[in-house]
Order: sequence, then structure tokens, then C-alpha cells
Amino acid sequence: MKYKPVSITYISKNDKDAIFASSGINIITKNESYVLTINHIPHISDYKIYVNHGPNKLENIVNWKEVRVVKEIELIQEFKYFKNEFNIFPCDQFPSKTISLVKLTSIPTTDSHDFEIDSDIKVGEAIKVISSPFNLTNPFIFQNFVNYAHIVNQLQHNYYLSDLKYLDNTNGGIVINPANDSILGLIVGNLRKINGDGDLTIIIPFDKIFRLLSNDEIMEVISSNSVSSSSVVPIKIKTLKKYTWGSCVYYEPNVLITNHHVISPLLTENSSTAEIILSNKVIYITKEQVKTPTMDLDLSFIYLKEPLPGNIPVKSCTSYTTENKVYTESYGLYLNENNLSTMICPGYINYIYTTNNNVNGMIIASTSCFNGSSGGGLFNFNNEFIGVICSNAQVKKFKSYQKEPEDEFEKITNFTFILPVDIINYCFDSIDKEVEIDSTIIDLWKLKPFHQEEFIDYNKFKL
Repeated sequence: MKYKPVSITYISKNDKDAIFASSGINIITKNESYVLTINHIPHISDYKIYVNHGPNKLENIVNWKEVRVVKEIELIQEFKYFKNEFNIFPCDQFPSKTISLVKLTSIPTTDSHDFEIDSDIKVGEAIKVISSPFNLTNPFIFQNFVNYAHIVNQLQHNYYLSDLKYLDNTNGGIVINPANDSILGLIVGNLRKINGDGDLTIIIPFDKIFRLLSNDEIMEVISSNSVSSSSVVPIKIKTLKKYTWGSCVYYEPNVLITNHHVISPLLTENSSTAEIILSNKVIYITKEQVKTPTMDLDLSFIYLKEPLPGNIPVKSCTSYTTENKVYTESYGLYLNENNLSTMICPGYINYIYTTNNNVNGMIIASTSCFNGSSGGGLFNFNNEFIGVICSNAQVKKFKSYQKEPEDEFEKITNFTFILPVDIINYCFDSIDKEVEIDSTIIDLWKLKPFHQEEFIDYNKFKL
């Protein structure tokens, strides 16, 4: 079996100004040749569809060849879990909603590549994507555009989520495992939290695609690679008006750690409850089981009545430094109690603040952090615990000099503040004593300056 990336253009039969685009893959087997893509355009039969393998750069010509729909399989019902809190783009740009796997007739091709399916990729591993973003703008520039990202989560129905930044017309792009150049799947679209907390890219794997093409029906496929953490668990807090959730790190056999802001509704609001959600049971937490060593740090310990069944406490990391490759593990962005799987987001340690007493007071990492990630863990690739996730960054948006609207803010999801394990261990060892934290660390977490600035005139330091 062979494959080649393609670009696809859709031109309405009724409105010549209605033109759309996507990416795709041309597959060549012994018995047939066809093009596959992921479609978000309603009533695709109302469009003429054209495909090209790439521009002829010698003649400055892009030859688009018309193809026909062979089969269309609707997928949108598989994303109904997300319909209230998320948009899926480009689908939600249209008044009528569709997300479908489309099989098209093929066009002649040369220079194809060997197609080997990848069914062993794991959450946290790298991917390569070949697509044609912004293809309507200039196919000479954006044909076979290559990007790299990571698999961060696995959904029900065997879809994957990636931290790939979704670009226009990337749906249908080819997802490759760069470790062995095998083919994982196709880009479905962009899953974006309506409240602006973050977005990820959805991938449909080829083992599912081939099942759909052969059976003409949606099948729920449970993958053996489904990831479920043994050291990070979700916590759900219910109050009279709403519920929130966060993450906890299994720190000791009878102890969980999380952020104080995650557990505080249990401590401050009447009729509130807290639940640790496991795959086979729910553990209820009372406020008497929670200890907060100091209100100056966003840290609380939850003392369990018995160890978590089948879970393993973390092993603390004793040595880490900037530029170390790391990952966060949490229940960020969404919590599906029927399919518990953690979000695993690789990145690097950008910065470590160390006091004059050589105590690490804060870590900043490029690993992603979303709503619900709070209380999750930062780990190295030996799975050693480095610290607990506290928050991501929120900054003012740039605004034009000519316009003066009210200040707007945006979240930077890959700028994550981490409370280091050094302080966590100290607080745990001192939980029944008076916890004394260096004032510079306290000011650091409050983003208060604790230094003096001196500006020296040019003439005073001139050599």
C-alpha cells in the first residue's frame, strides 16, 4: 500500500463564491486507489470537488482535477459529549453541522510513499503532520506543510487529542509517527473550549478509518493503548449551584496533594461535597481530611482513610534543571467520568527560581495547563515527580494604538507555574509544626517584587 498527501478544493454548484478547502491523503492499494479526507461542509453533494498533488513549479501551474464522492460516513454523533462546553471547528462555522469521513475517487499520481499503519503510539509521544493549511491563499507555499506536536490524550471511540495548533484547512491532514514514519491517522478538526480556556486538535486513527470503510457503520473501538494514570486522579467538588473539578497527585500511600484553590469550595461552602473519581469507585472526602500547611502557598494535603486500590504513589525527583524535558499529567480541559484518561503534555523546564538558601521556590514549564489541570503533576521522563501544577499565565492582549477598548486578557496555556517538590516535601514533613516559608518565595507566588532596582547613569559607569 502506498500514499501521497493531497490538497482538496470545494466549489459550490450554486454559489461560485462559496469555496472551501481541506487536506487529504491519496491511498493506492493493489485493488483500488482513492482519496480520503475529513469533511465539515454540510450537503457536500452541492459542491464540485477538485484534488491536486502539488503545484507544477516549473510552469507555475496548479492542476486541479475533479473527483467524485464514493462514500460519506457521518461522525458527528461521536462528539456529542463536547457539544455544551466546546466548539469543533471548522464544523461550527456552518449553520448545519456535519463531521464526516469522505472517500473520493482518485487522480493519477507518482512519487508515492510506503503506507504502514501505526497502532502502537502512546499518549505523550511526538507526531508529525503533513497538510495543506491556507491552501486557498497560495498552494505553492502551503502544499505539504510539515508540523510537529504531541499526542496528549485519548478519547472514547478511539480518537486522539494533540497539542498541535490547528490551522485553516488542516482537516484531513496526515498524522505520522516520526519515530518510524508509520501512519497514525487524519486530522479531524479543532476542539476549542467556548470560555477560552484552551484548544486541542482531534485525530482519527487509521485502524478506526478502515473499520468504518469496511463496515459502513460507527463502531465503538476500545484501544489497548488507552492511558489511565496510576499516580494522578481527578477530584470533583459539588456545591449547591455548580460543580468544579481539578487533579490530585498520589503523594503517599494515604495522602493526595492538590491546590488549595481546587479544594477550597469544600472548606468554605455549606452543603458542598468532594469526590475522588476512580475507574471503579468514588471516594468521598470530608473537610476534616484536608490540611493546608500555609495560606501563603496554593497547596493542600488530603489524608485518605485507606490507600487507593491499584494506584502507585509518586517517586520524588531529587535533581532537575532548566531545559530538562518534562511532561504534565492532569485532567485538564474536560472530565469524562465514563472514560478516565489523563492529559499528558510534554515540554521543557523554562525557569527555576532558587533562593539565596538554594531552595527551589518556583518552576515555569512549557508544558500545557488547562482548566482542570490544577493539582496535577509535573514529571520527568523517568516518571519522577517534580512539582504540582498551580496555574497557567494570563496576560493582557495586545491592542492597537488607534483603538482603546477595555483591556482584554488571554491565557497562555503553555506557560505553566509549578510548585516544586522541594517545598511540597518540606510542608508535608512540617504539617503538624509551624511551616516557615522564605518571604521571597511567598512574594514570588504573589507576583510581588522583593528586590530593589538601581539605575546608573551613563557617565557613572563609563569606562
